Amino acid sequence: EGHGTGTAAGDPIETRAIGAVFAEGRDEPLYVGSVKTNIGHLEGASGLAGIIKTTMALEKGLIPPNMHFKTPNPKIDFENWKIAVPTSLVEWKTPEGIARRASINSFGYGGTNAHVILEECPVTPQIVKVVEPIANGVHARPYLVPLTSHSAKAGELTENTLATYLQSRDVNIEDLAYSLATRRTMHQQRSFVVAEDSAALLEQLTVPRPAAPWTPTQQSTPRLGFIFTGQGAQW
Repeated sequence: EGHGTGTAAGDPIETRAIGAVFAEGRDEPLYVGSVKTNIGHLEGASGLAGIIKTTMALEKGLIPPNMHFKTPNPKIDFENWKIAVPTSLVEWKTPEGIARRASINSFGYGGTNAHVILEECPVTPQIVKVVEPIANGVHARPYLVPLTSHSAKAGELTENTLATYLQSRDVNIEDLAYSLATRRTMHQQRSFVVAEDSAALLEQLTVPRPAAPWTPTQQSTPRLGFIFTGQGAQW
């Protein structure tokens, strides 16, 4: 995924560097492209757009085409640099046991160059956990399900969204409680539900819960700082 601004001078420089690194020992050409052909230049967010595009390509196993690519730049030596620009959707095939990988270039106006390498996530079989009742009809222990939101009003929407999710899926409450406790950003407003299974959780989310209202966390007065960076700084 190139920076690919489409300039007469910049594109040959970037592709020459790509060829210098990746061309040696390569039989098949390396596919290069840029999301800027689809959405234009997002300036400070252009690198993030490239990451999103590349992540989706890794996930789907497909290399998306580049729009409006009709006349190649004559200063780009596609043959010797072993690069190619896809103009139609390409199935991303890899040898058995070899993961898909992709690089992303992003060049800042002030001279900062960023290069990120992404690799597809290994596919592992999904194991569905089943919580079975134990002896004497006593069920598994209850779980604390934490909830967080920006405000109490938004928290009510969070509860409704979670209830809708539980109605449409068979959810293991142990996994859900773990994910909400460790994978969610914790905002200023907090609440919680204690339940033994997803059915009990759904029931509590759909009735008033006076025992666990939305409450704000303690806030400290932030310290302010002013930074004067000059022109072209990268953050």
